[in-house]
Formats: sequence, C-alpha cells, structure tokens
Amino acid sequence: MKKIEIEITDKKSVLDKFNSNKISSELLDYIIVQCSHINKKDDFQIVINKKVHIEDEIDILIKEGIKEAYLKSWKKNKSNNMKQILFFIAGVSIIAVSTLLEENSIWKELLLITGWVPIWEMIEMEIFTDVRGRRMRKLLKRIMQSEIILKEDDKK
Repeated sequence: MKKIEIEITDKKSVLDKFNSNKISSELLDYIIVQCSHINKKDDFQIVINKKVHIEDEIDILIKEGIKEAYLKSWKKNKSNNMKQILFFIAGVSIIAVSTLLEENSIWKELLLITGWVPIWEMIEMEIFTDVRGRRMRKLLKRIMQSEIILKEDDKK
C-alpha cells in the first residue's frame, strides 16, 4: 500500500483563506497531483502529520473538498455534453441547408464546409475534454475511497 505523507506545520496552509470551513485549494491540488502518480491498481493512504493544533476535522474537510471537485467536474461534463449536442444540431442543420442550394454554387460549398466545423468541434470535445474529465473523476473517486490517517505531533 502506497502512502502519501503530508506534513502540516501551519493552519493557514490547511484551511481556505476566504472560508475557514473548507480545505485550501492548494492542499487539494497537491493531494490530487500526488495521487495521480500512483498506479491505478495500487491502494493508497493519505497520512497527515499535524505539527500544529487544528480544531477542524481535516480528514472530513479533505473528503468534502474532493467531493466538491468531483461534482464540479460532473457539472462541467454535463455542460460539455449539451455543447456537443448543440454543435451537432447546428452542423447538421447547416449541411441540410447547403443541400437545398443549386449545384456548383459557391454558397453551397461554403455552407457545407461551415456545417462541418461544429461537427468536428463536437468530436474534438468528445476525444479530448471528455476523456480528461473522466480520468479526473476516476481519480477523485479513488481519493474519496482512500483512507485518511491523522497523526498528531506530541511536541507542542
């Protein structure tokens, strides 16, 4: 089992500077980056060594922060899916209009090319944006399911 060790020496590095009930985005980003380097088949633990006293439950704040990032990624995915549908409809509509024009017309060719642009944009979004989002959501799920161990430093 792999371990990701985090040493907390300052309360400011844990909590969000604008909302003390949330984990800092820097700490969340660090956890996500560290977890992304672990093989998908390996289990991992997040070990937090607290050198300062913090009243808040850091493990719960981390889980909530990861859950929030997961939901944000899911909403972005839904938005991208709607954009893809709109691009497809727009592209097919423009191509359909181009078929109504007379043969060998420059406008027909122009509309045909213009109609393919949103269709290719839709395909590009599916290939690149959706795949990246799915990978991120899988990683965030793994982090949510991982064990978080808190260790208090006895020297105070």
